[in-house]
Amino acid sequence: MPDVLSFRKLSREIVEATAIPNLPRLPTPLRDMKRTIETITELPSVTKFVPVTTKCGLGKTQGTKGMFRGMECDSYWEAAWYIYQVDILGNVVIRNTTDSFAYINENNEKARFYPDFKMQGQYHEIKGIFRTNDILKQDATLGLVTFWGPNEMKPIIREVYKQFPNWKNEYVEVSHATKYGKSKL
Repeated sequence: MPDVLSFRKLSREIVEATAIPNLPRLPTPLRDMKRTIETITELPSVTKFVPVTTKCGLGKTQGTKGMFRGMECDSYWEAAWYIYQVDILGNVVIRNTTDSFAYINENNEKARFYPDFKMQGQYHEIKGIFRTNDILKQDATLGLVTFWGPNEMKPIIREVYKQFPNWKNEYVEVSHATKYGKSKL
């Protein structure tokens, strides 16, 4: 990351190059950049968005299940993805509770996989952690289901917090660290 002196020099050069005689100077790019950096650093840590227990996997525990706008969610990340798609991008998103795909799980048994959401004919699955079965699900549904992992979700969560700082107030926690899998709320 460039140091402060480099920013100051760049700022001076830009202001001098864009200065118009007899008009007030524009705010320096350095000041704008500083405000942006301060805004980003004031956002809550992404690791605080979804409390996750240390034991994950089939039959283990994970996430904070809850209700968001009348819809069951397995985590805050699912609610954040929904907000991003619906409120920020304007997409129509449906919570998937019926459509499933067959796959062979890590025990070499037939199993069913229910992706989290459906949008524009495409299924979407929100993942905080990719376990063995998740990778098998991803392989079995290649081209049919888009998986959103931590790398894709962190910028989305930051944008949701930026535009809707109190969005988590709409999320009603039903249980923390419940058994992993489909819950009956």
